[in-house]
Amino acid sequence: MNLSVGYLNAEYDDFIVPASVNMGIPNRDFGGYPLQNAPEWTVSAGYQHEFQVGPAGCSRASRRVTRIRSGARSRSSAAPSSRTTSSRRSVTYYAPDDRWSLGLWVKNIENEAVLAAATTGQFGPYADVFIEQPRTWGARFTFQL
Repeated sequence: MNLSVGYLNAEYDDFIVPASVNMGIPNRDFGGYPLQNAPEWTVSAGYQHEFQVGPAGCSRASRRVTRIRSGARSRSSAAPSSRTTSSRRSVTYYAPDDRWSLGLWVKNIENEAVLAAATTGQFGPYADVFIEQPRTWGARFTFQL
């Protein structure tokens, strides 16, 4: 089992966006605002279990990881974004002597929109928002010479 907890208290000391970049909007001073896309709290928890299967030396490992981030400022404003949660799971079969392995994995099990980043828009007061990939899955094969 693993657990990690991170705390971050970060803010801009001096961050002025000149009027020329803001398309005529007066200078904007974001000094003292929380750092963009930096969640205050991040918690990651994981569990891995290895099972012996088949002939001696063969095993199967199952792993689950969940990450929770508190509301980060998704753009240069005082308003926080919502909390985000993302889960991953994987199962891997290891052959005797660890010569090869075959694994399956899935990310974003919940298949929900998870905020990855956001910025103040290039054109006017709009924001550019980027989300993580939807549920994705795949297989992995490794071989050692």
